[in-house]
Amino acid sequence: MVWNLIEKRITNVSGSKFYYLKNEAVLLEMALVNWAITKVSKKGSTPLITLGIVRSSVVEKCGFHPRAQSTQKRGYE
Repeated sequence: MVWNLIEKRITNVSGSKFYYLKNEAVLLEMALVNWAITKVSKKGSTPLITLGIVRSSVVEKCGFHPRAQSTQKRGYE
């Protein structure tokens, strides 16, 4: 019952084309990420977490093509 209410709220925020993890699935994802980071760190890589915002030029160079500017709020330039 409670999950149904939460699910409706989440869908309102991000849309229905996204997935959400809960309970053991969250723990599994975190364990897999930790395993992968540990593995590549042992080979000399440096763990890094980026910000949730990036310059438009960087996003476009990564292959993401956002909707027309007229349909979006102005982001970080």
